[in-house]
Amino acid sequence: MPVIQCPSCQKSLNVKQMPAGGRIKCPGCGNVINVGGAKQPAAPRPASVRPGAQRKMLTPEDEGFDFGQIQFPTAGPVAVSSFPTDPYERSAYQGPIPGDPLGEYIGQPTDAPEAGEGNSKSKKKGTLSPLALAAILGGTFMFLLIAIVIGTILASSGGNDTDTAGAPKSGSPSSPVADVDAVKANVPAGYDLVEIAGGVIYMPQGTSLANEDIITVLEYKAVRSAKTESSFFFGSMSETAEEVEAETLRKRIAAQLKGGYIGGTQWQRNGYSGIKGRVDQSRFVGEMQVETFHVDGRIFVVGYAPFSMGADTSVQMSVDRGAENEEVETFLNSFTVGPRPKGGLFW
Repeated sequence: MPVIQCPSCQKSLNVKQMPAGGRIKCPGCGNVINVGGAKQPAAPRPASVRPGAQRKMLTPEDEGFDFGQIQFPTAGPVAVSSFPTDPYERSAYQGPIPGDPLGEYIGQPTDAPEAGEGNSKSKKKGTLSPLALAAILGGTFMFLLIAIVIGTILASSGGNDTDTAGAPKSGSPSSPVADVDAVKANVPAGYDLVEIAGGVIYMPQGTSLANEDIITVLEYKAVRSAKTESSFFFGSMSETAEEVEAETLRKRIAAQLKGGYIGGTQWQRNGYSGIKGRVDQSRFVGEMQVETFHVDGRIFVVGYAPFSMGADTSVQMSVDRGAENEEVETFLNSFTVGPRPKGGLFW
């Protein structure tokens, strides 16, 4: 087997058979060597080669190659020109590498999502379908409708005089606030217009029965008629509760009138619901008929004591009953409740 040395890289080549053309290609450097069919001389000994030429012609594949001669470039800072706006661009498939024998067996690339597709998918996941949206709207409408019906039923049943336990309660009329201007403009002769806490009434002219020594939360006026000597009382106090039981109302008024409140049956006067009874041993009026009403956050007390009530038979025979009844009717029928005054002590 002849041995041929490449004149370019000095690499020894073992040739099994001389080529017909007389030329071979060095596998090390790719140089074409003309052999001419003649036997090549044996490769010279390494000692005959100059050291400088040997170092210059050696390649990393040869023995004795000095790898310290290789100059590696130093790595500098990487300059980033821009950041990718779409994270999918970093892994986008660019096709098989040229010359790759397995390139034809690589599967088809997955299409990269278009710009904004990720956001649209997340939005689609949170979007309700038309059927679900219709179901929600329908359920909300039915809930509101049921609530309105229940509220209407409760409101219509709230005006009953008794609750579920049978205890009577003082109620308010359907229109507790009335127009008091007409009452104020038509005060009859012999009467004074008395206005307390937005409520008005015609009170017969006479002597005041007010007692400053009596401690009460009632704002009131009490007089003895100059015409019939009958006694009249009109007062009011605040009440924050929407409804007050009749028994509670009776006890509260008895405490404020400083007497015993007898009775307390359900009663209505001029459209206002309340209770009616009799107060005896009161420090305002010894004994009088009392009607109590709870209207629009206020409690009104309307009391009267005709001169003939409780008098001796001889006295009753001398009383002008017609004048006495007229005063009482005028007093009671004029009772009207207007709006609550603003800026008051209790309003």
